[in-house]
Amino acid sequence: MAHAHGVHFEETLTGFKWLGNRAHAMAADYNVIFAYEEALGYMVPSISYDKDGIVAAALFLNAVQYWKSDGHMAGHMTPYEKLEFLYQKYGYHESINTYFISPNPSYTREFFDTIRMCKETVNMEIRSFKILRWRDVTNGIEQPMAPHPNAFTTTLPMDRNSQMLTFHMQHIPEKGEAEDSTEDLVTMTVRASGTEPKVKLYIECRSESQKVAQSLAGKAFEAVVCMWMLEYGKEMKPASLKIKSSSGIMHGINADFAWGDTKG
Repeated sequence: MAHAHGVHFEETLTGFKWLGNRAHAMAADYNVIFAYEEALGYMVPSISYDKDGIVAAALFLNAVQYWKSDGHMAGHMTPYEKLEFLYQKYGYHESINTYFISPNPSYTREFFDTIRMCKETVNMEIRSFKILRWRDVTNGIEQPMAPHPNAFTTTLPMDRNSQMLTFHMQHIPEKGEAEDSTEDLVTMTVRASGTEPKVKLYIECRSESQKVAQSLAGKAFEAVVCMWMLEYGKEMKPASLKIKSSSGIMHGINADFAWGDTKG
């Protein structure tokens, strides 16, 4: 979206200490208007270099009034109609986010080290997905592959105190399946929380088709749970055995995976 409108965009590490500091530094060369994180945090640097729900709510209500007005170039729209309009213009995005509770920090480190060395990562495939590119923020490594056109070509600072891996993947059609568009890209991040004993999983798929985005996000979720969480994280407990995607589709996790009780 930023590229389409000629707006400069930068990616930072997770947390508003990174977003706020980077926005402050960029102010010397840019009019920095907005920053956000996936977990529903929004920052307007002209007001505060931190997330602020009150400011975000006020801006959203102001936008709602604009979408309903005669000044809105695309015509009068409700928030839902505006969202559908953006999907049609920039593609559908389907996300599946959850977390797993780790028994201790040592187990979390071993889990991430195993992923770094496992055969799927080394062979650049995980089930029916080809790994186009992956980034290891902990060790400051980005695989030296030509990035996919839709994969952000950013170099984030190394952070030895955190565990974070991001993968850009493309689905490999099985026999009889139609070829997916090269624009269909799945981004997956596995990250250890810095404040809680959790391993967080973020999956997002972008596609021109909502059904394709939903399908590929679900397949990626199944792949990472079966190949990595069940295989290498057996002592971790899922937040829930039922995970709902951004569009409301329910995905399940094998009950045998959990130790102890889970809260849905």
